[in-house]
Amino acid sequence: MSLDWTLPMCYQHPMEHTGNITKITRKNKAGTPPTVRYRYRLGREGKPVFYKTKKEAVAHQKAVVAAQKAKGNSAMDVLNTDTLGYVMTALGILNSSGLTPEHLVAACRSYSAAISTTALTVTLGEAVDEAFATAKYNALRPSTKRNYSSRWQRLVAYIGAKTPLGAVSITQIEQFLAAQTPKTQHKYFVDLGVLWNVYFCQQLRHASTNIMKTVVPPESVEGERRRPYGYDQLVRVLQEVTPFSELDLLAHLSFFTGMRTSECHNLTGDMLDLDRAQIYIPFGWSKSKADRNVHLGAPLVAYLKACSVPSGRVFTKPYRALVDELRDACGRAEVPWNGFTGRISYVSHAYEGLFNADFHKLQMQIGHSINSKVTLRHYVNSVPLADTDVYFKLPLRRVSETEWGDLVAPVIETE
Repeated sequence: MSLDWTLPMCYQHPMEHTGNITKITRKNKAGTPPTVRYRYRLGREGKPVFYKTKKEAVAHQKAVVAAQKAKGNSAMDVLNTDTLGYVMTALGILNSSGLTPEHLVAACRSYSAAISTTALTVTLGEAVDEAFATAKYNALRPSTKRNYSSRWQRLVAYIGAKTPLGAVSITQIEQFLAAQTPKTQHKYFVDLGVLWNVYFCQQLRHASTNIMKTVVPPESVEGERRRPYGYDQLVRVLQEVTPFSELDLLAHLSFFTGMRTSECHNLTGDMLDLDRAQIYIPFGWSKSKADRNVHLGAPLVAYLKACSVPSGRVFTKPYRALVDELRDACGRAEVPWNGFTGRISYVSHAYEGLFNADFHKLQMQIGHSINSKVTLRHYVNSVPLADTDVYFKLPLRRVSETEWGDLVAPVIETE
């Protein structure tokens, strides 16, 4: 392959150059002096700006450079004659490998976009520590912060805390992902993408592009689907739980509304509207970042009216402590432990017994996007149809504080 190099027009035209400033002299009509203008262009694709004097053009150029430095990006798009000669020489040497001028130009542009003025001085360990100190990170839920911290710090330990951020390569990240278990590789990939895009690029401005976009994403391995609890199983488990305790209340809310456990655990008393049989989840309190009303069935409303729900925060115990209590209760009731799967149990029963397979209404209730496949892929499990009837029509407990005997299921009249 032969390289037919032709210098750009700006290097062939007999004009005067000062960086991005070009002096242009145009002849006017006979009897009038020539017109002199100073053109300033930010890169080859930038829109030119014209000034009458060189002083004005230079002042504008300095202002642009200062703004770029303040932004954390270095302008590497404009090449002078010497630099262009070096590039031509490099391309000539690499011609034997089959590279074209476009290949190297694209590589240079990609590198200049990915590396900012600080990415070569700050280390990976320092950058991750700075990410931990941002207000955005501190505002995350504890479980999210714990996951980010664990996976980010493992990357630092694998690559080396003293490695310059700009020297971290795609190959190193892919090798790090390959070293994880198949079930967690995709989770690591997503969390590292957040680290580069949200924190290194947006919050800290150590980089201007997300290097994870060029990393080959690992295949997502679906874990074993967790099974829902049946109605009879829940009755047996809650017989081992103190009535009206925080665990008792959390179980009722989770298993009979389909709300996420984080939404249940963060509830305040003023979100409950028992007269209208609904819970209002305001904007920003849920994973979907959208407000919605959650429908409450009659047995759950009767139970909540019997509870002394405070006006402030409903739950004071840590969520993990409540999960451990439910696991112990399952052991005493001889019910297999499937996790705190209230959301899965609700959707699995409600799909057949409450919404008559109306996905749109079900997704509005649980806070999923309409037509989202997540509802079907993760939550719909096969449950006995007879179980779906009693699940939403019978309480798990008597609502009277003095009647806590064994629950006797009444006869349900079919419509």
